Amino acid sequence: MGSAQSLVSDPNLLAYIPESRLVKGNPRLAGRMGLFPELSIVRRFGELNSQNLLRMQAELINMERDLRVFERDDCDKHKREYSVDWTALSESATEAGGNPRQLYLLNEIKVKLKEYSMYLI
Repeated sequence: MGSAQSLVSDPNLLAYIPESRLVKGNPRLAGRMGLFPELSIVRRFGELNSQNLLRMQAELINMERDLRVFERDDCDKHKREYSVDWTALSESATEAGGNPRQLYLLNEIKVKLKEYSMYLI
């Protein structure tokens, strides 16, 4: 370790806790990893992440299929606007004869896509 002066000049070490004060095992290892993140080795769980991505894909495929059914069923003049006019669709949730399930499904898809896309980065 460097001098007290070098510890203070490095902002990453300002919250440094001496290793002797950390409990042996994961807390001490985590303390070292915090000091030297470039030396950290952690498991990626690649197989589990891939399995999770595949599960989310399957969910999104089912949601997409349901959405396409809703879109095809929207054959009357007012409901045909849903595919080109977001306001018409968003207001349909409160209108008689509207399609709140389609709007709800679109919101579920948005949340699921955001989660799915985070894994792809």
